Amino acid sequence: FGSACPWGSSVVVCEQRFDGGPRLQSHANPFKTALRARSPPLAGLLQSPFFLYRADIGEPVPDAPDERRYTPHEMAARLSFTLWSTTPDDTLLSAADSGQLATSAGVETQVERLLASERAKPAMQRFFRELLRVEDLTTELHPKDAARYPQVSDALYASMQRETELNVADLLEARHSALDLLTSPTTFIDDALAAFYGVPKPSGTGFVRVSLPLGRIGYLTSGTFLSITAHAASTSPTRRGVYIMQNLLCRAVPPPPPNVNTMFPADDGSTTTRQRLEAHRANPTCAACHGLFDPLGVAFEHFDAIGAYRDQENNLAIDATGKLDAATYDGAVGLAQLLRGSPEVARCLVSRAYRYNTGHNIVSEAEGEGAVIDGLTKVFTDSGQDYVTLLSAIANSASFRSAVGQY
Repeated sequence: FGSACPWGSSVVVCEQRFDGGPRLQSHANPFKTALRARSPPLAGLLQSPFFLYRADIGEPVPDAPDERRYTPHEMAARLSFTLWSTTPDDTLLSAADSGQLATSAGVETQVERLLASERAKPAMQRFFRELLRVEDLTTELHPKDAARYPQVSDALYASMQRETELNVADLLEARHSALDLLTSPTTFIDDALAAFYGVPKPSGTGFVRVSLPLGRIGYLTSGTFLSITAHAASTSPTRRGVYIMQNLLCRAVPPPPPNVNTMFPADDGSTTTRQRLEAHRANPTCAACHGLFDPLGVAFEHFDAIGAYRDQENNLAIDATGKLDAATYDGAVGLAQLLRGSPEVARCLVSRAYRYNTGHNIVSEAEGEGAVIDGLTKVFTDSGQDYVTLLSAIANSASFRSAVGQY
């Protein structure tokens, strides 16, 4: 048992949970039959929720009995699954056995070691994949009108996904600002994306780095973002604006009022999407919410439902100008540059990373988590917005080691 389940709790507790063997149902299953014959306690271990799930229960803090902290073995699991996406290695388990992971210095030593390993890269990239919704880009989740967009296929979507993944990996490897994802002038393409972006095909096979064409910059003008925030046959400034509000600014988006008519004016070929949205917002009930995010979404109207560039809609010139609070911008490039320099966006990314890596599902400002986010934001900003430094600060924080305050 000592080698089978030390990372969820102490070995003693782990053994006690399975003491006496399991109570197995009778099924004609060769695997279960072998387990019953050879090792009933092992069969119980494999079916126990303590084996199938991480049970972070914690223990009382010696000088503050009303508070709880993770045990050394729970911290070993917490660090390893957060930074490596897998179970602890022998070095981490030894640090737990010796009690080093009950101290700030011991945790710091292991965080530094884990982040220095190549094994940390997939876990860091996974955070950005989820934040950027890369895995949502499938023809099942985001089908497109085949008559309008015959070029859309699982293969094209896979190329778009890989493009975004390579941009994230390159940023993390170079330790550039995480917000450079919004304004990078380069990207990675293969033959399919060369045709999509309208740039020369790369020589050889695979993906190569190229400069983006005029009018594109960073993730917000990528095929990934523009495809997942559009409808099957048309753009959606509402979806695109809501993404900016929720995921980059961390601003709340209120739900529609009850019984409100959510039907959008039909496209009769005589107006642009922006004009129809403005007519929609003439209703004060609609304007209360749509006035928050539609003006952000229209910045992307030069890109159709799959992200291809266009100058006109229904033979009418596209107006992609807008305003965020007191600042004005012209098109997606202007908005991306504005967001890149916003302290609010930097704090939002820190908040997202904190929630993701601590498991605190809702950051509660009232319970003191706001001050934690502020402190981590300063570390992030002082480091040049380096995500590796931010992740280290999160893993070394008291919040990460505390078994309380998970909202």
